[in-house]
Amino acid sequence: MSIRSYAFEIVTNEIKFRLLPLLSSYSLRNDQVLDLQDVLRRFSFDNIRIFSFGLDPGCLELSLPISYFANFFDLASKLLAERAMVASTFMWKIKRFLNLGSEKKLKEAIRKVNVLAEQVIRQKRKLGFSTQQDLLSRFMASNIDDIFFMDIVKSFILAGRHKGMSGKGNDTSGDEKCRGLCAK
Repeated sequence: MSIRSYAFEIVTNEIKFRLLPLLSSYSLRNDQVLDLQDVLRRFSFDNIRIFSFGLDPGCLELSLPISYFANFFDLASKLLAERAMVASTFMWKIKRFLNLGSEKKLKEAIRKVNVLAEQVIRQKRKLGFSTQQDLLSRFMASNIDDIFFMDIVKSFILAGRHKGMSGKGNDTSGDEKCRGLCAK
């Protein structure tokens, strides 16, 4: 199956079996408001994870589960962006050296992202990858070391997270609501 056909199949299934049922269930609830931006970010995250890793995080299940992987990844991205905005690198370097404040949080978030990336690779090895169509399986067939695969996992998540956030603009008022994005 071509990559294009595989991607089309994933998106079609996500729309048919997850997105439309979720939207339908909320249309019947008169007392609840659905955050459409959150739903579309979840939709994007599910598609990226399935296409990239062949693993379904289930973000669009009716219960709208929280993704710890997405949360830690978002936190690390946010802290790195804040670090880049600091007028002097001296302050964040001191905080990093002393393991204080945002640098301590960043170190912990990166550690957790690495642990979760290792889990994705272990799960992929356990499930097998030789007959799978996802991108990680295609890379894993080349027998490169796991550090390379961890970098691939993190890169795909970064690309998927930022693609899903591209329509967000500069409004950050809903950031906290949107942090709880799916996955298992």
